Amino acid sequence: MIQYLLGVDIGTQNSKGVLVNLEGKIVSKFTLGHGTSIPQKGWAEHDAERIWWSDFKKICKTLIKQAQISVKDIAAIGCSGLAPTMLPVDKNGKPLRKAILYGIDTRSSKEIKWINQTLGKNEIFKISGQALSTQSVGPKILWFKKHEPKKFKETHKILSTNSFLIYKLTGKYTIDMATAIFFGPLFNFQRMKWENKICDKIGIPLSILPNIYYPAELVGEVTSEASKETGLEAGTPVIAGAPDAFAEATGAGAIKEDEVFLTYGTTMTIIVCLKYPKTHINLWSNIHYVPNIYTLLGGMATSGALTRWFKDNFAQTEVGSEKMAGIDTYHFLSDEAARVSTGSEGLIILPYFSGERTPIDDELARGVIIGLTLSHTKRHLYRALLEGTAYGVEHHLDIMRKMGIIPQKIIAAGGGVENQIWTQIVSDVTGLKQVCVREKGFSAPYGDAYMAGYGSDVFKDFTVLREKWIKIVKTIEPDLKVHKEYKKYYKVYRRLYRHTKEDMHKLSELSLKEN
Repeated sequence: MIQYLLGVDIGTQNSKGVLVNLEGKIVSKFTLGHGTSIPQKGWAEHDAERIWWSDFKKICKTLIKQAQISVKDIAAIGCSGLAPTMLPVDKNGKPLRKAILYGIDTRSSKEIKWINQTLGKNEIFKISGQALSTQSVGPKILWFKKHEPKKFKETHKILSTNSFLIYKLTGKYTIDMATAIFFGPLFNFQRMKWENKICDKIGIPLSILPNIYYPAELVGEVTSEASKETGLEAGTPVIAGAPDAFAEATGAGAIKEDEVFLTYGTTMTIIVCLKYPKTHINLWSNIHYVPNIYTLLGGMATSGALTRWFKDNFAQTEVGSEKMAGIDTYHFLSDEAARVSTGSEGLIILPYFSGERTPIDDELARGVIIGLTLSHTKRHLYRALLEGTAYGVEHHLDIMRKMGIIPQKIIAAGGGVENQIWTQIVSDVTGLKQVCVREKGFSAPYGDAYMAGYGSDVFKDFTVLREKWIKIVKTIEPDLKVHKEYKKYYKVYRRLYRHTKEDMHKLSELSLKEN
């Protein structure tokens, strides 16, 4: 009997799923796009039923139909999702409001300030292994309690993306440990459990936090009700799952000590794998999808979101002509950017168009374009956007190097790896070789599928993942001459935020008053 593994990932802008055989061959894959609700400036939300669960059901049915297999042959299921998110549900598991998304939702700044004053920043960092930021779920729960008290009283559990899917599949309230760690300051990173004393001090009942499981741990089976909705076989094993970034890293094969994973998505995530836990006030400490591996990571608020913004607002003329010529818009823009020399002819962009998460943790940060002259064109601006994200990656690597972490190469995945000029710029700025894996747009569900196999004992270790599943499609070598040139621009990039921070905040204040 041929067995298959199912992996599904719910992302910020789309959801993806794969059915994979045990040799790593994808027998079917499917993507669904969806929007993100921005009801107010600084807010970002998803409807858990209409996006997360609806996408999951459509993906499952489509994968099964495409593959034309018996659902009885699906050995296990793994799910991942954008994380961390804050979704309150009532005693019947019904969402009480739309889910509040991760660090791109900045509404809880007042709650962050209050918790820091109440508990002390040093104490929070000592307990949580992370400083409080817009990425932290604890302040978002407090925001919910303060602004929607009636719904808060009805709250039975607080879930995140994949934990909601797990509930819908198995009827069990769970959360994977990698996501729980982002629930600062409610999680104790040293003891790896919820911190009851902190919950009491800030007024969040411990009872609304679900039981914690390791990401690859089996948590239940598909119920008969879920079977009817999804087309899956009742009784199919389900693992706890993980945040999408860790699923992507796993699906790309970045699972060994000192390996750096970079995902080119709507946002950009940088993960380094560690044998022992390390913490830094400007980065996030966590575990991995893979057991016995720790991670240190950062998340930039924008990357692919910037290229999409540019395309939608400044490439409309090109879009019309390209459709007639059958040329992809992004390929056209990349070709144009490739015609521009290193440093975009004296142009630098700070990519903080949606505030910034790590390493500056400043929701009031704003995008800056400096060096404009009448000789600059759209192609210069587009290249400068790509270079700006690369400088952001280098900023993270700078911090890691100062901690004694010496990355040798970058393992890259995500839709953006198709952008040849972008990946080359990142390698040239960082000075690191970059390897891009086969399932560039599907590495998260691919990783979910393998971990489902590991959690259900189909695989005993990760040998099959590294030797059979992971295929490198291209390798980018840095141009060391160009790297030296980028070092000069990078120094300006680092100074630029410090010099403009006060004015950024003032402009943010003025724009809020106007709205």
